[in-house]
This record gives sequence, structure tokens and C-alpha cells, in this order.
Amino acid sequence: MQVWTLREDWWAAHTSSDLLYAVQFRCASTADADALWIQLQTDHRRDGATILDGGASIERRAPCVFRVESGGEDALDSLDACLNETVGQALQQLPTFTLVCIEEEQRHEPTSPYSAP
Repeated sequence: MQVWTLREDWWAAHTSSDLLYAVQFRCASTADADALWIQLQTDHRRDGATILDGGASIERRAPCVFRVESGGEDALDSLDACLNETVGQALQQLPTFTLVCIEEEQRHEPTSPYSAP
């Protein structure tokens, strides 16, 4: 299920593995968010309050807000797969839902002490 469309300017700017990408989305209600979170936890490995999904992670930031992050060489592929496959499949298991993308972020995040500033 297509939940999010990858921005073309991100592909053009993805010239370094030091870039971190994040997308935040909001569910219409706490009940929708609770159901989504339960479904995601059922199907995927957790590390504390974070769900790990390949090269991406999902965090619940507020009662209705989730953040998906990915960094590194395959960051955009991982972000796209996490949102459109993992979150998309979880949403298909729910009877009704409404999602709204509220923020997209790209930033330089050195992954090595030897990375250029």
C-alpha cells in the first residue's frame, strides 16, 4: 500500500551515506494510532520503544504521531520500504484509518568521526 511518495529532490541530493532522513505522520485518532502500534509490534522486532525494520526505525513520538528514520547508503530505499511496505501492510490489517504526513526532514548526520563536516 502506497503511504508516502519519496521526494525526487532527496534522490538527487543523496550523495553521502552521512544523510539521515525522517518522515513524521499523524493518525486521525489515538485509537487509530494504538491499533497501528499494536499491529507494528506484532509483526516486527523492537528495541525498547523503537521498532526496527531493516535499515529504518519507527518510533511513536506522541499519542497520534509516529516518526520513521533511516540513514546510510541505502537510507532512501529503507525509508520507502518501511513506510510503503511495513506501515502500509500494517494499515491494511486495520478496519479504518486516516494518516497525514506532517513533516519530512533531511539532515547531515556524520556516521563516522572521519566524516567531513
